Amino acid sequence: MSLNTLLVALKEFDSNSWLLMGLMFFVKAGFFITIPYFSFYLYYRGYSPIEIGIVAAAGPLVSSVLNLWSGFLTDKFGKKPAMVWSYIILFLANMGIAWGDGFWVYLSLNAVLRLADATFSGAMQAHTAERFSKEIQHLVFHLRFMTINAAAAVGPI
Repeated sequence: MSLNTLLVALKEFDSNSWLLMGLMFFVKAGFFITIPYFSFYLYYRGYSPIEIGIVAAAGPLVSSVLNLWSGFLTDKFGKKPAMVWSYIILFLANMGIAWGDGFWVYLSLNAVLRLADATFSGAMQAHTAERFSKEIQHLVFHLRFMTINAAAAVGPI
């Protein structure tokens, strides 16, 4: 990859693409905040290690199983509505976790978080594949993954 290719890719970024990269950063930073601290939060709230494990395992399980459904939602309603609604749902689910109480509340909200995250990520990938030319798509996907890695580094801090 040359510097010219990178500059061409960055020139093709419009304000919507930069906004989506920023949103991806915040979505993934929130995701990486919940991974290490959600278990401690549940332990502090008095839940047993078995219950904590069930709640923690529900997220990746739901994300894996319903990832195809999130693609269906994106195709059915469009990329923009899927991203907007998934971002709103992410916000509401995080607020529900902060103010909620009860094993089933945490279990269901964790599952909703992962479904909304999968929907947002799928819609973002579809936007990237549609928006950018074939010659620089791989570079844009690399920039997307660099954004996710930056969120993983900054999120838990």
